[in-house]
Amino acid sequence: MTNVDYESYWNVRARRLSRRRLLHGVGVTAVGAAAVSLVGCGDDDDDANEPDLVATAAPSAQATEQPRAGGVLRQADGADPTHFSPFHQPADAPLWNVWRRHSGYWDTLWSMRESDDPLNQVQLRLAESIEQPDELTYIVKMREAFFHNQPLSASNSKVNGRMLTAEDVVARYAFIRKPPAVSNTLINSQLTVTALEPLRLQFKTSVPAGLFYEASNSGAMLRGQEVPREMLDEETLKNDVPIGTGLFMFKSIQLGSSEEAVRNPGYFLKDHPYLAGKQFTLVPDPAAREVAFRAGQLDYLEFVDVKQADAVTADMGSRIKHIAFPTSKGISCVMNLKRPPFNDVRVREAVYRGIDVDRLIRIVWFGDAVRTGYFSDAATARFPLGYKAVEQYVGYDKARAKQLLDASNYDGHTLAFVIPNDTPSLADAARLIAEDLQAIGFKTELQPEARNIFLKRISPKPGDFDFTLAGLQDYELAQSKTGNFFKNGTLEDPEIDALLASIITTVDNEQRKVQSQRFELLMAQRYSPLVPLLRTIGHVGWSSRVKGLDFEASKAGVGGWQPNMWLDT
Repeated sequence: MTNVDYESYWNVRARRLSRRRLLHGVGVTAVGAAAVSLVGCGDDDDDANEPDLVATAAPSAQATEQPRAGGVLRQADGADPTHFSPFHQPADAPLWNVWRRHSGYWDTLWSMRESDDPLNQVQLRLAESIEQPDELTYIVKMREAFFHNQPLSASNSKVNGRMLTAEDVVARYAFIRKPPAVSNTLINSQLTVTALEPLRLQFKTSVPAGLFYEASNSGAMLRGQEVPREMLDEETLKNDVPIGTGLFMFKSIQLGSSEEAVRNPGYFLKDHPYLAGKQFTLVPDPAAREVAFRAGQLDYLEFVDVKQADAVTADMGSRIKHIAFPTSKGISCVMNLKRPPFNDVRVREAVYRGIDVDRLIRIVWFGDAVRTGYFSDAATARFPLGYKAVEQYVGYDKARAKQLLDASNYDGHTLAFVIPNDTPSLADAARLIAEDLQAIGFKTELQPEARNIFLKRISPKPGDFDFTLAGLQDYELAQSKTGNFFKNGTLEDPEIDALLASIITTVDNEQRKVQSQRFELLMAQRYSPLVPLLRTIGHVGWSSRVKGLDFEASKAGVGGWQPNMWLDT
């Protein structure tokens, strides 16, 4: 359940822009009272029968408990960060960096929620409201939020605890456009950001950006952490004590050991955060992390697999909460469309029909995975269609697979099944898939390779492989020109290319949902060379003393914005 007693969540409800749209956050309110409306202004040509849109947040059972201030949340990870910067690689892992960026030292103007509701996928944070007068323009009104007064930072005298302004945001975008900072095509070449007033910004895109709000490779919020413009220097960001507007302030770090943070007393949400602080400890050995969790020395544990999750939960009982959740991780089988016989759709359908995915799940993943469509059901921003919707086209049918292959142009030559040699689960999966393919009439040869050789063989077109395995993918790898290192997941279908072009330029979420699900259906009906097989189930454990977790900010509760977290001690 999600604890909701702060900011309303909302995303721009997208319709034909016959009127201006206003995206509001209403501040801290009573539990369940958070709401937001789409406010019309400007043009008077609204449909009189069209109701105003309101998003409300219903209270959870947990939300009825009274939060308590104080306590230090204790977490551990198997790796520690190499630097502080949120803009330079490696900035995404480990867990410490996830926390620093999403719910730690820095804040963002908004963040995405993992909600199935297309009208509930953007969380306003430093942005108080967003007005969209047309498909290319976003006017952001910012909250008053102040940078940490951080005496441990060499930059503190320059920043001096001042207010975050629109000029800081503009400077941050200018900075991340320059390598080695991380950026994307939208930010680099299709987006201008202008400070209109100290707390008012204009974003302008050169083309409609359907994925504008995302922190993905297609969104404007990639590397959206707001830092003082006085610190926008690579060495300063990497090595100086961080200063942001976030929930927590840096306290100390022992390299190769631990990091501590304390509550930001000046956070823009009154009385938040509830926690007095956080402590991260480096514990490389997963078994040692389990021991510490069992002993009550850690409040969170990412389980290695369902067997560990079940064992720890059985032993610890009500002292912990076991959270099982859908992940975006999974595997796909990839056919090389540039090599025969995969130009024959009958061969591709035979592959789809001939792989016994349930056997894979049972043997390799111990039952802890599920069938998937092109998008995992965890990828809520892609409005996943789900496996059941395409099962009639791609479901396991050994007899039909054999018939299709017999009727095809496959001449019986041996097909190279190239896999990396450093991932046992992939090797096991490839072995079972090869057995299934051989059972319907294919001849295959497993060819394990060192990772660097594997990538050289499978990445370019036409590629030196017939079959390989990959993860689940996003829109970009389905385009004929992927713009990606891996160029073999595309069907090279003009209709699908046109549909993808429309998806990424459609601002209207509900229209984009229809288009995205049409895309998934076509990929199944036309037997894309990228065959989605399964997505995994994640498992984490939380101490029962941890309250206020928001599982729409993060399905595991560990990521995203978590201002309501508190400890029942």
